[in-house]
Amino acid sequence: MTLGGMILKKILIFPINEENNFWRSSSDLLNNVVIGGLVAEKNSPYIGKTYNADNDVIKDEWKSDIKQCDEIILFPGNISDERYREIIEAGKSYGKPIIATDEAWINIPLECRAYVTKFEMPHIECEIPSELHDIDVPVITVMSLGEHAGKFEIQLELKRYFESKGYNLLQFSSKEFGEIFNMNLLPDFMKQEMSMPTKIKLFNEYIYRMTREHPETDLIVIGIPGGIYPHNKIIDNSYGELAMVVSKAVQIDINIMSIYCVQELVEKDLEELSDYTHKVFNCQTEFFNISNTFGEYEYDGIGMQYHYYEKKILQSFFEKSVKAMLFNAYYSINVKEAIEKMEQELLANYEVI
Repeated sequence: MTLGGMILKKILIFPINEENNFWRSSSDLLNNVVIGGLVAEKNSPYIGKTYNADNDVIKDEWKSDIKQCDEIILFPGNISDERYREIIEAGKSYGKPIIATDEAWINIPLECRAYVTKFEMPHIECEIPSELHDIDVPVITVMSLGEHAGKFEIQLELKRYFESKGYNLLQFSSKEFGEIFNMNLLPDFMKQEMSMPTKIKLFNEYIYRMTREHPETDLIVIGIPGGIYPHNKIIDNSYGELAMVVSKAVQIDINIMSIYCVQELVEKDLEELSDYTHKVFNCQTEFFNISNTFGEYEYDGIGMQYHYYEKKILQSFFEKSVKAMLFNAYYSINVKEAIEKMEQELLANYEVI
């Protein structure tokens, strides 16, 4: 497909589900890519729903789209080995490149992995500075209590809003496929084994270098993978290391916390979270994304099962009177109001943004 003489890559996404519903609503943010097909699992409630201006619909089979696509991207879901095997074999027969997220890779049958690649973090070489640089650009971070808490939807909404207002963003994705949405990926040293002081200095040097390479930058947005602290001895969220590294490498001006949807949520919980981020990450948190996800420990405590709530269930959270700014990026509840408030706070604290 071409647009203005530019060739656009057509991608096929499998499976589309509650976890990656943003593919339906964020085609305007894609970078030199168009969606060639969204495929859901059998009996999915997404089957038949539209996802673009042409009113193309989500299907439960890929045969009609796979021939026309340039690349297949695999995501996690309640998918059997056989179902993954089928789409990989079909892609292979048509010579289509197949790439998988880290979570999807775990579930791909071993005998199929030779034909599938994974998204990779970029290898960045940086010298370790003797001292930290001052970063003279405001920073918004997006943190969460753990995985599957809706961070990426927030990052897309921030991108859409600030770029529509004419701001120049330097944005880093919490997801390994962020480049598809014209975001930067975090450098590979962020997940390498090295001391935290070294990692902090390297990330500070990297951000400083990026701001010098892009002097037009008005705002830095960093999506931080993983959670901010352990859930238990097994689900440790790397003890919040990435959030710690980012918070020590740059001064966070606004932090957004994405939390799981729990019916007993009260204002004290939000205050305790804000106090925690202030003490540990040196940033107050007044913006909370109430995700549509509820996490429940599996019986052995080794993993978590995630449940997804409908909009009508979430509405009750926004009827509560709390000091914090609550919103939900998945269903676009209070999103514009929250981001407008962030913008006002930044403008009040910076002469130029």
